[in-house]
Amino acid sequence: TPVTPTAAAYQVEYYLQQENGGYALADTVTASAKLGSTVNAEIKSYDGYTYNAGVSVVSGEVVMPAANDKGGVDMLTLKVYYDLEKKDQPVDPSKPDQPADPSNPNQPADNESCKRW
Repeated sequence: TPVTPTAAAYQVEYYLQQENGGYALADTVTASAKLGSTVNAEIKSYDGYTYNAGVSVVSGEVVMPAANDKGGVDMLTLKVYYDLEKKDQPVDPSKPDQPADPSNPNQPADNESCKRW
């Protein structure tokens, strides 16, 4: 009599941003959980990096792994991305998305300041 599995393996991959803007795989964790259950990736801490929730996939439903046509196995794989921390970067006054620096008299005033005059 065949036994129906009740649990399956899944992976969590951790990616760190490189100087060129791309991401490199830094760590892989394999675990198992009950089929059909929802699992969440652990958010780790890496020195010099900040977790990027916008591109990470940190939750998913555990499914039975299946062989693929490349000789590997497809399974639930959660991907967690971390961006390089931006430290000591000068504020560029030509970029409107950066906050104004009140100590810089050469920086253009914001629109609200201009409306008052």
